[in-house]
Formats: sequence, C-alpha cells, structure tokens
Amino acid sequence: MDLTFTQALETKDKQALDRTLHKHAQLRRANGCIVEGIQGVLDELIDTFYPDIEDIEDYENITMIHFVGTLGLKLKYRNNLISRLYFEDLDANYRRIRMDIAYDGTLYNGFQRQPAKETVQGMIENVLNHLTGERLTITPSGRTDKGVHALKQVVHFDTASPLKATKLKTLMNRMLPTDILIDNATEVPRLFHARFDVQRKVYHYTITHERNPFKGHYALYHEPMDLIEFNALLKLFEGVHDFSGFTRKNDHAMTWRSVYTCKAIRKNSETVVIVESEGFLRHMVRYMVGTALRDLDKGSKNIEKALKDPMNSHVYLAPAEGLTLKDVVYNLK
Repeated sequence: MDLTFTQALETKDKQALDRTLHKHAQLRRANGCIVEGIQGVLDELIDTFYPDIEDIEDYENITMIHFVGTLGLKLKYRNNLISRLYFEDLDANYRRIRMDIAYDGTLYNGFQRQPAKETVQGMIENVLNHLTGERLTITPSGRTDKGVHALKQVVHFDTASPLKATKLKTLMNRMLPTDILIDNATEVPRLFHARFDVQRKVYHYTITHERNPFKGHYALYHEPMDLIEFNALLKLFEGVHDFSGFTRKNDHAMTWRSVYTCKAIRKNSETVVIVESEGFLRHMVRYMVGTALRDLDKGSKNIEKALKDPMNSHVYLAPAEGLTLKDVVYNLK
C-alpha cells in the first residue's frame, strides 16, 4: 500500500511525489489521453484537482486508489518506483470477477470466440450469459490456439449480477462440459486487468518417448534424446531477443521478448520443455520447440540464424497438442 504516494498526492507535495515516480513514468487520464515523462506526470498530479481518497487496496502487483465518487487510479511499479498511473471512471453498478480456468483444448478451435465454431471462450460466455441474463465478454490473459491446453488461464469480466463469485463457479462447473473447469472465481478490484497486468507466463511443452495412443492429444512423440545437448540449444533462447523469426511473419509490430527460462527436464518417459517469459508471440513456443528439435536431429543451426537474421531464416512448428499454458503470474514477490 503506497501511503507515501497518496499522502504526497493529497498534500500536492511535488518533491515527495518525485521520489515515488520512475524516471520513465507514464500517466493515462480517464479520457484516454497519455502524459509521458516524469515532469509531465508531476505537473499533471500537481495541477489537477482530485476528489478525496476513499480507499486504497493492493492486489497482486498493483495498487488501487479509489477516490470519492467514481474515479479510480491504478499504480504499477518498476524497480519499486511507480512507472504507470491509470485513471479510470468506474461504474458502481458493476463488479469485476476474475476466474482461473483449466481446459483440455482437444475439441476446441482455440480459446478465442469465433463465429460458427466451438471455442473455450464461446462455451464460457454462453453459460455466463445464461446465468446472469447479460451479454458478457470475458477478457483473457491471452489466447491459445486450436489443440492447446491450459492448467491456468485467467480471465476477467464485469457484471451487474448479484450472484456471488463462488456461486457462479459452482453453477458454471455444473453446466460446462467436463473438459473446461472453473478452478477459482473471486471478486477483484475493478482496475485489475487479466491481460495487461500479467508479469510472466509459463508454458510447458511435453515430448513423449513412448508410442502411446492415449498421449496423442497431449504430447509429441520423439525418440529419446540427449538432454544435455537439447538444453544447450534451448539455452540460446534465454535473454532478450527479436523473436520475429519465431512467429507468423508480420504478425506483430513489437517482436522483442525477454525469455527468463527455457529448459527441458526429464520425467520418466517424457521430456518437458519449460518456457517462461513476460509475453509470447503467436506460435512462439511451438516454433521454438520445433526448431530446437530440428537442430538436435539434423545438427543444424536454425535457432542461431533465426535469432540473428529473422527475415532469412527457416523455423519449424511443433504440433499444438503438446503445448499447455501452465501458469499466469501477476505478482513476482
């Protein structure tokens, strides 16, 4: 709870505010306009009148400040200093619900809702709309492709329904197909955002070394491999790189990513690749695993080439079935 900041804001103490802000601070007004740079943010905070502070609460990696009336402010941090400030007008008639979801993606055309196709989002929204009598849209931490699974996908939505979050969880699990599970549902601060507040995501890619028809939808078959050699290849992905060679071409304007962990561990007759990053491009993990396996099998250097010269590279896409969204992390403390 950032009492130093709130006290400085209430007293309009510019020097005290300055000590709480990151040098690259950015502020977004409730109307969507952006103020960048510490001097501009300081001027905005000093020169603008704000209502009295009614409540302060911490949730995950953010601090929420509620002013008297409908104005809210979300604070996000970098190196223990406030780097982002988001003002928003809140509707008191609505609550924000967070749900943690697990699903088997085998029978679905990915997570994102699509016309005339069964998707995880579509199934969840259909049940939610039935229970609340509203037309709701859930916001996920990110999308997963057709055939990809999740042990922890996080979504949020706003509702005026009086149904408690725990009751929604119980009723939804009765009505949803058995390959989708609402693992947790809770009311959260209105300024929490399932996608934009993510700190890191963790994916697991499972490779099986035995031919087993019951693993076909959950693992890629590959003959037993030298784990040391495989990990040496995966290690190349760690750090900050331009991953435009490991996604659909021209699919994203921003393709630089920081990969904190990329390693393989052996579990009985399986090898599991663990990849942890602040964010992923489309198909990124599948291209990483597929290309690493290709380099391992052929002795090629496609990973190094794709990281150095993404536009003139050859990468290989691993099947979706082996991929699972393992965790979505909001608080790194």
